[in-house]
Amino acid sequence: MPESISIYVHIPYCISKCNYCGFYSVPLAGCDVKPLLKALIKELDSYKLDIPAETIYIGGGSPSCIGTDNLLWLIDNLNARLGKAKEFTVEINPGQLDSIALKQIRQKGVNRISMGAQSFIDQQLIALGRRYNADAIYKAVASAKAAGFDNISLDTIFALPGQNLNQLQYNLQQLISLDINHVSAYSLSYDPGTPMTAALEKGDIIPADEELDLQMYKLAIEMLNNAGLKQYETSNFAKGSYRCEHNLVYWQGGQYLGIGPAAGSFYRMNRTENTADIARYVQAIEADCPAFTQSQQIEPLQYACQIAIVMLRLIDGIDIEKFKQLTDYDPLSLFKDVIDEHVARGLVEVDAHNIKLSQQGQLIADTIMADFILY
Repeated sequence: MPESISIYVHIPYCISKCNYCGFYSVPLAGCDVKPLLKALIKELDSYKLDIPAETIYIGGGSPSCIGTDNLLWLIDNLNARLGKAKEFTVEINPGQLDSIALKQIRQKGVNRISMGAQSFIDQQLIALGRRYNADAIYKAVASAKAAGFDNISLDTIFALPGQNLNQLQYNLQQLISLDINHVSAYSLSYDPGTPMTAALEKGDIIPADEELDLQMYKLAIEMLNNAGLKQYETSNFAKGSYRCEHNLVYWQGGQYLGIGPAAGSFYRMNRTENTADIARYVQAIEADCPAFTQSQQIEPLQYACQIAIVMLRLIDGIDIEKFKQLTDYDPLSLFKDVIDEHVARGLVEVDAHNIKLSQQGQLIADTIMADFILY
């Protein structure tokens, strides 16, 4: 059993027509969220945890959309059950929490804010279906700092349709100018049900080609590292000690509970995923039933392979001794053929303590990590 655990609370979107962009997924702002919030706490209570929470993360894109009073109620109930977490993150969208609300959640123990900036070019924000402009991002960061937050993370997306390297450089310059301590930089993915995917399927937009995507990734790494935001994971950069402790639990093979619709958990060697349907989730929890749509007991070899893959996302790679402690496998023996192949190609590096991707390997990380699946 772990001595502590990490808790992820997922505040979902409702899928319906949006007055802003016509057909995007709309936050829960127009819904009665009380049944959902009560179900979240009831699901957490069902685990009867007797260990403290190392980290708490309220996510899902924009938990701030539920309104300040509801968010404060949720934070109070989490604190009452989980104690004071080392790191307590809340995701917000720019413009959804004012300075007063930010001060209130800071006073209740939330010590990290994650914002989905995505771009500082208004036309790109509109294309992404975002309901704020660049000015709102600057104001939100200033408000968070004024509320006492020094641990602030911003997300940015690159390889947008029509985006060029100069535009990405501008976006990165704006991020850097805000003097924050953490950045997540992702290549655009085309998820089902989003405006971008619908436009792609209709042929209205052309995705960035692979070479441009790669150039943008290299530019992001270079600019952020040069600004003191050191890359510590494939898509994440931090100053000093400001790495995301919650996500490090995932990448280092720790146990975590996901609470809420579509939330996933890894607890007592069992992986589960809740239904994404909000109504079904609430009904199941109210009836004292699990809300899982998937539940799988993980075998030792599966666990070893899964841990290898997530650890390889880290710039430091697989910590050999920690891997042995977690899995009872020696990674140098278990993955010998795979490691030898990629070392010979200059994509993987091995020393006395770590197995990690080379700089070249980081650029095709997903392809290499797939080779570590042995089951």
